[in-house]
Amino acid sequence: MSDDFVKKASGWLKQATDTANDVVKTAQKEYQDSGVKDIVDEKAKQTKEFLDESGITDKAVEMSSTATEHLDSVSGKKILDLVEERLQLQSGYNDILATKLEEALGRIEKLEDQLLALRVKRK
Repeated sequence: MSDDFVKKASGWLKQATDTANDVVKTAQKEYQDSGVKDIVDEKAKQTKEFLDESGITDKAVEMSSTATEHLDSVSGKKILDLVEERLQLQSGYNDILATKLEEALGRIEKLEDQLLALRVKRK
């Protein structure tokens, strides 16, 4: 491609972008100024109020919660959470056992030292 064509294409692209931006700004201004936005906002508010008052919103939330529970069961998330909980519990037990073993080995070592000292005295 020639440099001249690239320059022209870049210019066309900039003009198209500028025109599109102007159209969007004009449409936004018309949307705001015409009162359509206020009507749409009011209808959306009324629809939400109707859904809330009729209990549809609560039922949708309940249905979503039930679906989430079933998906968690199917995906194994509940089992994974339970396994992680059990691993943490087992880790705690292992720490306690290691501490108690260390204490017991220390006591055994002291007893062995005392036994050795008694044997030396008897000889």
